[in-house]
Amino acid sequence: MTVAVVAAALTAGCATSPSPSPPSPEQPAAVTQGALCDSLLTFFGNQLGAVDLTAVPLFNREETISPGGICTVINSTSQRANGRVSLRNAPNAPDPTEGVVGFRKTTGLNDPVWVLDMRTDTRNPGIEVVLATRIGEWNGQFRITESETRTATGILHLTDEDINRAAHFLVELTRKVSKA
Repeated sequence: MTVAVVAAALTAGCATSPSPSPPSPEQPAAVTQGALCDSLLTFFGNQLGAVDLTAVPLFNREETISPGGICTVINSTSQRANGRVSLRNAPNAPDPTEGVVGFRKTTGLNDPVWVLDMRTDTRNPGIEVVLATRIGEWNGQFRITESETRTATGILHLTDEDINRAAHFLVELTRKVSKA
C-alpha cells in the first residue's frame, strides 16, 4: 500500500511540473549578461592570450540582453580595463560608430565592420582599437586596450590577424543577440 501511494505521488509530481522545453530553432535562447561576459573573457584568453583577467558585467549576470548589454574585462591585479564589449538594440541609431571620425570600413566580412585604431590615428590618439558593427537593429562595439592587456610573455601587441579575429567575434556576438 505504501509503495502504491509513493508511486502515485511521484507520478502526480511529475505530471504537475513538466520540464521546460528547449527553445525552438525559430526562437533562439536569449543571451544573458553573464554569457556576454563569459564570451568576452574566453575571447581575450583564447584568442589574444591574455592572462589575469576578470569579467565585470554592467548589469546582473542573469539579466537577458534585450535593450542592450555591456561587459568589461579588467586585469585582476591592476584593475584596469583590458577591453569592453557593448551591444544595444538601436532601431533609430543606424550608425554603430556613433559619429566618431576616423573609423574605416573593413572588407572581407559578410557583415560590415568599422575599425578605429587609436594607436595610429592622429585625430583620435589613444591606446585602444575600437571595432563597430550593425546587424539588423543592433549596434555592437568592441574595445581592446592593448597597453593594459597582459599575456604570458608581456604586454599585448595586436596584429592584423588579432583585429580580424576581434571583428569576427563582434559580428558573431551581435548576430547572436539580434536573433534572440
